[in-house]
Amino acid sequence: MTPSRLIAALASAAALLLATAFALAALPGALGAAATLGLALLAAMALGQRRMAAPFDGPEADRRSAPQLLRIAAAIAAQAGVPAPRLYIVESAAISACALADGTAARIAVSRALLQRLRPEELAAVLAHELAHVRARDSRRLGISALLLGAGSLAVAPLLLALAAPEYGFLPALALLLPLFLGAAWAQMALCRAREFRADAVAAALCGHPHWIAVALDRVRDGDDGRAGFSSHPPVRERITRLHVMAGPWL
Repeated sequence: MTPSRLIAALASAAALLLATAFALAALPGALGAAATLGLALLAAMALGQRRMAAPFDGPEADRRSAPQLLRIAAAIAAQAGVPAPRLYIVESAAISACALADGTAARIAVSRALLQRLRPEELAAVLAHELAHVRARDSRRLGISALLLGAGSLAVAPLLLALAAPEYGFLPALALLLPLFLGAAWAQMALCRAREFRADAVAAALCGHPHWIAVALDRVRDGDDGRAGFSSHPPVRERITRLHVMAGPWL
């Protein structure tokens, strides 16, 4: 995973929660509400997991189809002290890369557009960033945090409904759940952004050149500087600034 794909799971959860509002109204008591919300969370997690794995459905890259990509990845993996990842090229005009570590060898997918846009040293920095996520087991960390935040929200939701529904009615009480779930989503995205900063720092150390990843970020952002709040990635400008500070005056 890269952490950016967790937002798909959260968006799915929000949609499923809205879809189950009428079902919640028909179920008696807090137990029914908790059961329905729990099913929505499980379904959202399954959808998120499927979306995370989607870039890896295609053929795996090999030395005949992408020799330079495999050489760079092997060198960065050796520097990071992890096994060389399995690599996939996604035929897409979008500039993107993502990693998934599922208990076996790590897998990294890069888009064709990214390969065409970046120089070899910049590609090395992007792969180092993705391997930093793999080495830190960010998939597992963020999966656990999402589960805990979701479970905590679900544990509090029936209590809020039970306390507020008799006084204000079911639908106004249901509206009280919105800040609860938005707060959980914001906390999860804040954790994602923190892991992105860390992966940038580790990638800079692995490459030995912080400016490689800074230039790569600047080259692929296409004017999209990103936003904090409910974004899984920090603003690109802030990431580049931090890398400039790491690099010092020689950048």
